[in-house]
Amino acid sequence: MIYELTDVITDKEVFDEVIDQLTISSMQANYCDWVVEGGTKHADAAISRLFPTAWEKHKEYIWQWFDDEMKKVAGR
Repeated sequence: MIYELTDVITDKEVFDEVIDQLTISSMQANYCDWVVEGGTKHADAAISRLFPTAWEKHKEYIWQWFDDEMKKVAGR
């Protein structure tokens, strides 16, 4: 999604959406690393410590995204 800078600065909803998208991207990148390091339970615990509020809000999205990515890797 593309945002106008003036909207990000002046509109709280737009600002919150931008922050959510950046947070989700960071959670996705970290989740993959932590799964490799110690499995999904380790990744869930680690990411919930780093992003406690955002994790509760977006964890089902992250889990679905991760499952979809793994299907792509497996060639399904």
